[in-house]
Amino acid sequence: MPFRPIIPQDELRKALSPDDLETYGTDYQASRGGHFATEPRPVPGTPKQDRES
Repeated sequence: MPFRPIIPQDELRKALSPDDLETYGTDYQASRGGHFATEPRPVPGTPKQDRES
């Protein structure tokens, strides 16, 4: 049985659309010991909650 060829990660990412990259993206978290789904990141300049004056 022959070995499977190694496919570089860059080549795999090229095949995904930007929406798929966002959906299936992972971040490496050393404290948790592996790759886990990305959490939504805050957008700079937007308040965390609405303030009532």
